[in-house]
Amino acid sequence: MRIFRTPAGMRIAAVFANILANAFIAALLPRLAAVCYGDPKAGVIGGALWILSMRLLPQWDVSNTILGLLCFCLLTALMVSSAGKVARGRPVRALWVDCFCC
Repeated sequence: MRIFRTPAGMRIAAVFANILANAFIAALLPRLAAVCYGDPKAGVIGGALWILSMRLLPQWDVSNTILGLLCFCLLTALMVSSAGKVARGRPVRALWVDCFCC
């Protein structure tokens, strides 16, 4: 509250963060659909529906949680090779996944 000095400034920052989170969710859904189903078409449709159906407030914390879960799923998919074994030699990616787990 001290950073923004007014409740209106805090609300504007929360709305802006919610817009960014929803935009990233819509952008990541095609990639998640490609990883899960092999075709990004469902993710494109899902992203369009996500943008059309989301409100700015009061559920902005849900959007941030979903964004974190999507990033976790995609980073985990990057770490797992096509044979089902965890890829070695990628400590930076392992650190990111550990950060999302905590």
